Amino acid sequence: MKTAQVDEFGDRVTKNGLFVYLYDLDAVIQTCEQVMKTQLGEYQYDKTRGIEYFYNVLTGTPNFQQFEAESRTQLLKIDGVISVTAFTYEQNENTLSYTATIKTIYGNGVANGNV
Repeated sequence: MKTAQVDEFGDRVTKNGLFVYLYDLDAVIQTCEQVMKTQLGEYQYDKTRGIEYFYNVLTGTPNFQQFEAESRTQLLKIDGVISVTAFTYEQNENTLSYTATIKTIYGNGVANGNV
């Protein structure tokens, strides 16, 4: 697998005017992290990709079990992902953090981020 590397703001990384690419495990893990940042329905080419944050997480009573279930489902849709072997999350004030251990065709990796 090959994909353009993005920075923490989602902008493509360049070096000497050329895009920097990630391959295999690094590409799959970055793709997992990008999908986890996507609100369900916002990706114009596939409205089924992403996590339903507005009704499950960003509410008065968050449904973290639904968040985990949707996260696992979305991660398993990514090319190269075999399984999600572990998924943890933690809410600290207004920030929800997650860590997903992912088994891919290239080996194991960890995707993590904040909501």
